[in-house]
Amino acid sequence: MRKPAIPFVRFYLDRVAQPDSHILDIGCGTAPYRGLLRGHYTGLDLTAEPYCEGFPRDVDLVASATAIPLPAASVDLLFSVAVFYQIPDYEAALREFFRVLRPGGRILLFDYNRRTLRRLGKSDGRTYPCWTQWQLKALLKRHGFKDLELLLPNTRPMSAPERALRLIHQELFRQWAIVSATR
Repeated sequence: MRKPAIPFVRFYLDRVAQPDSHILDIGCGTAPYRGLLRGHYTGLDLTAEPYCEGFPRDVDLVASATAIPLPAASVDLLFSVAVFYQIPDYEAALREFFRVLRPGGRILLFDYNRRTLRRLGKSDGRTYPCWTQWQLKALLKRHGFKDLELLLPNTRPMSAPERALRLIHQELFRQWAIVSATR
């Protein structure tokens, strides 16, 4: 049993995955995108143990996001869905993401925004790093990524003014911070 794939995540992954792509899913869990994407999928997670809710994990590599057991420049597409905020040393993880991505390779981070992370922290009794989508974009830029773009959890085309308004609305009233970039 897999958790279901999120439609807008799949939409963005489908836009960039190619049949010969080497795809790395960081924090893959039940690997809901395995078999849905063109390319060679590899799921990485800290453990292969099932979730406490009974969902089995479907992991290829048991490892930390800060020590990925893959050669440098071996990944065409690296993505993570609602996991990045859980990585204690996210700066080291970004260095590792940059290392394993080939030049021109793409990263897609689908993470929670500051508002959502604060709410999660209160309910979990934990402190998570909190960033806006613009701060997450700046963090990737600081680590050498380029062609940075903020994305929205939606699949329909929109005008530039509507997109700008939706990005602000996303930050203030919704849950996602989504950034796309290349190495």
